[in-house]
Amino acid sequence: MNSITIMPWLRRRSRQLLAAIATLGLIETTHLTIAKFRGVPLACPTNGCDRVLNSPYADLFGVPLSLLGVMAYTTILVLAIAPLVASHYRAQQWQRLVEITWQLLFVSTTGMAVFSSYMMYVMAWKVQALCLYCLGSAILAMSLFTITLLGNRWEHWRRLCLFGSSIALIVLFSSLAVHADVERADVERVAQAQLSSANTLTLEPQGEPTLGVGWEVKALSGTAELQLARHLKQIGAKEYSAWWCPHCHIQKELFGKNAYTELPNVECDSAGKNAQPAVCDMAKIEGFPTWDIKGQRLIGPQSLQTLAKASDYRGLQNFSNKIPQ
Repeated sequence: MNSITIMPWLRRRSRQLLAAIATLGLIETTHLTIAKFRGVPLACPTNGCDRVLNSPYADLFGVPLSLLGVMAYTTILVLAIAPLVASHYRAQQWQRLVEITWQLLFVSTTGMAVFSSYMMYVMAWKVQALCLYCLGSAILAMSLFTITLLGNRWEHWRRLCLFGSSIALIVLFSSLAVHADVERADVERVAQAQLSSANTLTLEPQGEPTLGVGWEVKALSGTAELQLARHLKQIGAKEYSAWWCPHCHIQKELFGKNAYTELPNVECDSAGKNAQPAVCDMAKIEGFPTWDIKGQRLIGPQSLQTLAKASDYRGLQNFSNKIPQ
């Protein structure tokens, strides 16, 4: 059987084929959606199915992609059989229905084929696991696109190619934009893990302090620490400290090296860098560190949660360091 005999047969049976393939896709994605909502593992010959389907890439704005697949296959099924069940329409109306459904089928199957191809890239290069369900769905999507393309007598192929290219670009760039947030979240999670790992150190100072400066601050600063430090500076809070004070060093480590430079610190020892002993004498400072926040005095190193509460700070509070118990 050559292509000359295949094409007429395909055009006669194209809608039946589309309906059959869409039904298979609908059954598969319904099964995946039920398993997703019930939280049950999938029967899969590879160990990558659950890994792929539970990855951050498997949801779109909190909606499982399998559920969107149910909607997509249902749409294809309805568009494919609509003219078949509307044979009672008048000839002109029926022909118009055929034309409209073919156009919508082209849009739908093109979008599904492009998105499925993109998800195959994600599966292989981002998640790095094999999901046979996802691979099967991609094959079904490509089959739907191929049958739609060959199963109808398209009159303007150049216009169709231009239209299809536009759909492909829209779907591709939309997918990249949505998943950029996923990748950004992954980067932030890794950074937070690295930050927590870097900050699992003893806050007590080690060795001798550098004259006039104190001990080196080793802890890193996260976004929450930076925001709190800037908030304290903005509201006019002050921290009175001395370069040789180990408790003051603990306070520095709690903020981290970057955030601490943002603090409104007053050095009380005359040998310290940018010392202001007269300001400390006027404030009648009796111990280090001493915090002056909205008229309230807190003596000793304070947890960042305590400083946030005392200063009415409302920003991020996922602080990395804590005062050892």
